[in-house]
Amino acid sequence: HDCSISTMMMGSRRGVGRLLRAVQAGGPRWVGVTGAATLTTVLPGTRPTPAHRQGPCSHAQTHRGPLAFGGISSRPQVRCFAASAKNVKIIRAETGLAMKVCRQALDETDDDVPAALAWIEANATARGDKAAAKLGNRATAEGRIGVAVAGQTAGVAEISCETDFVARTDTVDALVASLAAAAIEAAPAGLGEVAVDVEALLTRENGALAEDLKAAIAAVGENIVVRRAGAFTVDSGVQVGTYIHGIGTYAAVVGVAGTTGDAAAQFAGKVAQHVVAMDPGEGGVDGLLDTPFLFDGDKTVREATAAEAGGATVTGYLRWAIAKVEG
Repeated sequence: HDCSISTMMMGSRRGVGRLLRAVQAGGPRWVGVTGAATLTTVLPGTRPTPAHRQGPCSHAQTHRGPLAFGGISSRPQVRCFAASAKNVKIIRAETGLAMKVCRQALDETDDDVPAALAWIEANATARGDKAAAKLGNRATAEGRIGVAVAGQTAGVAEISCETDFVARTDTVDALVASLAAAAIEAAPAGLGEVAVDVEALLTRENGALAEDLKAAIAAVGENIVVRRAGAFTVDSGVQVGTYIHGIGTYAAVVGVAGTTGDAAAQFAGKVAQHVVAMDPGEGGVDGLLDTPFLFDGDKTVREATAAEAGGATVTGYLRWAIAKVEG
């Protein structure tokens, strides 16, 4: 069959000269340089395939043979790959999947990027089921919180994962954002903070979020658990302010009444940041209002709110921290 042989040069110029003389004598034909001291050849009587011209060939196997000629290792290793490094990088950038999944997709589709992307999509459910079953018992010591706002309600969701590295990925960022947005729709009626049932959240819309969760697990190669979800709703005319610390280690949502507009939204965001930084604890709104304001230590939150927001006040707040922080 058509395949290439990658051989390591044992003697630089001398080896190249001997290889060229071997080619002239009908020996292996040079196709291209694959490394600083590696040559790719095609055996006599075979021909380079399109895959050879663009990258390695279409079946991932390793062979060893007795080929020997001057300057070349007497037992070269034959490697045949479908997935070129360039296309693996393209697939990974497009999907965020693990390298081995990207290579597998390209192996299955003869190094064709559009076909590999279609293969990934077609196999997403099966891959997600397999990954969730395999990784489901692993401990999840890290995490991330996401917040979404629609009208007078903010949705909040927290996931737990195995490592800080995965918590920072775009895959997890998109997942918590989707969960937080869905929490708004799934939230029971009521003002202030309310809990959203995680199982009910994941099974909404024919389990779309459950599938997204499994797809994320398969993409990052770690266990991911939806720890909790909730919502925070304020009355009409009350400004919602939010703040997420870092990648989502902490998050806060506040309601500020008595003022509206862009300035009010910015100030509400500052109050939310104050809630994360100062942690009013079990003191409730009154305890929060009596703490020194993070952005002006000479004033309490009550005084700063009245001065900067035209007589407004804080109606309520929500503060979350990931499980690792809460202990």
